[in-house]
Amino acid sequence: MSRYGRKVNKGAAGMSMAEAVRLKEVGGRERPLFRDHDCFWFPAVEVRVVLCWWCRGQHSPGEVEACMAIERPKASSGDASVSSLIAKMPPWLSQFPEIWEFLSRGSYKDGTPRQLGKVSFGFASDGIQVTLTDPSASVYCSRHYQTIEDALLGFEVGLAEGSLTWKPSGPPRGKKPR
Repeated sequence: MSRYGRKVNKGAAGMSMAEAVRLKEVGGRERPLFRDHDCFWFPAVEVRVVLCWWCRGQHSPGEVEACMAIERPKASSGDASVSSLIAKMPPWLSQFPEIWEFLSRGSYKDGTPRQLGKVSFGFASDGIQVTLTDPSASVYCSRHYQTIEDALLGFEVGLAEGSLTWKPSGPPRGKKPR
């Protein structure tokens, strides 16, 4: 090959078929020494710094995973949480007693025990989506409102009047589907 002539990938052109198959098999490993177009031998390319897609900074490849990792939560000492059995109604929820009863009542009107209800808030493009979930009955009720205050008031009235439309959320608890 001429130095100034047409350049050919000398590594692949000068390789036998057996060598090409062997290189294909070891594809993920560090490649061996290679020759540049001036026929000098150089070691394989070593990547020292990459652009981290998480923080958009420069890191070594090993530091990228550490950059993305979140901190492990640590258990707090003492009584940082409150049991739902002894929780007291927060002052801002005092104007919504039906919702508080839905959240904290451990039994239905007929006396059968129930799991405590859940209220979930989600942001949607047209406002706020609020979902009430009763795990014991395996039902939920979901509606869209413009504000959180409208949602709380709407569900308060719906629970008081019994006018909410409940939908099944899966098989009833305790019964396995066949």
